[in-house]
Amino acid sequence: MKIKKRLVIFILGFLISCNSKNKSEEKQVEDKLLQSLVRKGVDNKDLKNTFLVILNVLANKNDNFQLFYTEDYMLSFNEDQSIIKLISGANDYQNIVFTLPSNVLPDRLRIDVGSNRNQKVIKIKSLLFRYNDKEVFIPSELISKLLVPNEFVNYRLGEDTYNLLTLNVEDKTIYDPAFTCSPELVRLLLAIK
Repeated sequence: MKIKKRLVIFILGFLISCNSKNKSEEKQVEDKLLQSLVRKGVDNKDLKNTFLVILNVLANKNDNFQLFYTEDYMLSFNEDQSIIKLISGANDYQNIVFTLPSNVLPDRLRIDVGSNRNQKVIKIKSLLFRYNDKEVFIPSELISKLLVPNEFVNYRLGEDTYNLLTLNVEDKTIYDPAFTCSPELVRLLLAIK
């Protein structure tokens, strides 16, 4: 009887340790993947100590995109720390470049993806953060993991594998589709400083 009991305890202990080992290995693989997004970029002397955010999107209608940033680890965004870019609707992908003021190193970001209620769908192909000679490049397949949408945005996988964002209009008086940084993205932003 004692042998059976010990055998059961041994098997359970083995299974539990295998399960935690697999989770640990998965976490290590995920951390390596995220760190591989941080890379050495081109050091542009004209943009020394300037943080850039480059969003590659497809938006068919004229609209405006707005980037909010903070430097105090809070999620309280305000108009004083924001940049607005007007875009012309196009049938091709276009880069929206946000250039933060010199020596500003954001720790949290919020990207508002338009105010045109007729836009309905936006596709994001990539997102790039650059500071001096370091950059973080986020391909489309990781956008949904690193950007957290609010209630006005739904992710869908597009036919060309780019993230397809459907914007929720639904007769709401407030319309403000936006993303904030996931904890993983915050760690990546800190890695390029």
